[in-house]
Order: sequence, then C-alpha cells, then structure tokens
Amino acid sequence: MTFDKVIEDGRLWAVRYNHDKENALQKVLAQWSDASWLADFFTQNFDDLISYFRITNIEDAIYQTMEDRDELSCIIMDISPDANLDQFFRPLENDRTQEMMLGKEKGRPHRRSWLRLYAIKLNVGVFIITGGAIKLTRTMQE
Repeated sequence: MTFDKVIEDGRLWAVRYNHDKENALQKVLAQWSDASWLADFFTQNFDDLISYFRITNIEDAIYQTMEDRDELSCIIMDISPDANLDQFFRPLENDRTQEMMLGKEKGRPHRRSWLRLYAIKLNVGVFIITGGAIKLTRTMQE
C-alpha cells in the first residue's frame, strides 16, 4: 500500500492498494463516471434506491450520480490552502461528539447525495481517502 498526495500541501492523500494503477479516489471517481457500472449497480440495488430515495428510474439515478460526482470532483480540485477540510470530512459515526485522531470520516458533495468518500483523519485538517461508496440505505448495517 502506498499513498498519493491529492493536494500539494499534503493535507489530503489517497491510498493506492496493492500496486493498483489508480488510488482510491481515482477509482471511485472513475466508477461514478461509468454509466455501465452505475447501471449494473443500481439494477442490483434497485429496491434500496426505491425505498430510501424514492427513485424508480435507473437513468435518473445514473444522471444524479454523475452530477454529484462532478460536484465532488470540483470540490476536491478547488481545495484552497486556507480551506478547512474538517468541514468537508465529518465523523462516520453521526453520534461522535469529540475530535479523534485516526477517526473514520466521511465526505459528500451535498447533504442529499448518496455518494460518500471515506477517509481516516491523521491530524487536524489532514486526511487519507481510503475509498468511497454509493450509500442507498439510512444506516450502513442495512
């Protein structure tokens, strides 16, 4: 496993697993841009798509995913030196109330998006992206 610097100032990194060609960030952004991959995903998870988001058209889900992916990509590319990454990455556990180094964190382009980037917090404002997911259920256990 190696780590790729996502932004030059060293506040955001992405894991590259087992000599993969792409790091974790590049991999999920590519999946979320691939209409065929998304169609398969939403077909396999159609019941969750309907029950939680009330979306019955897979093409609409694909379109929404690609729009959110573009927004997320712009957020990542436009991180300025004075940006506070602690405001983008939030605790994975919604009930966690205190700061935690090596804590599991999540980031998303906006509140209603099902896209998630997962990261580990190394220090205040310093994160390593470990992966991402499309979250179609209220809790991860579902």
